[in-house]
Amino acid sequence: MTTVGMVGGLGPESTIDYYRRILEAWERSDPSTAPSIVIDSLDVRRALHLVGTDRAALTEYLLASLRRLAGAGVDFAAMTANTPHIVFDELAVRSPVPLVSIVEACAEEAQRRGLTRLALLGAPWKPPSTQRCAHATELSW
Repeated sequence: MTTVGMVGGLGPESTIDYYRRILEAWERSDPSTAPSIVIDSLDVRRALHLVGTDRAALTEYLLASLRRLAGAGVDFAAMTANTPHIVFDELAVRSPVPLVSIVEACAEEAQRRGLTRLALLGAPWKPPSTQRCAHATELSW
């Protein structure tokens, strides 16, 4: 069975929402079992402080979480908040497990739906790089 890892706590409400939605989707798909999910809950205040003061330290803070998730045996991981994606590229290169990008998943779904103008909410940061989100270049961020 595939095990999902979630870097949680950075948006506590969104961590709960992702967890609930995964369970609901799984229930519709296979009500006789439950998904394997590991959540590493981080300190949102520390992360937000690092976003504004020390991006390298933010990367290390998130990377430590990804290492704990890898140690727990997850097959892939996602960060359950938008703001930490500011260092997604650095994390993806160094992560011991594959990362799913919320930004890229949203861009793919927007393209599938034919949407061209989006708003991505989070703490103040630059929009995603069109080089990393090459498939999202047609979207207005």
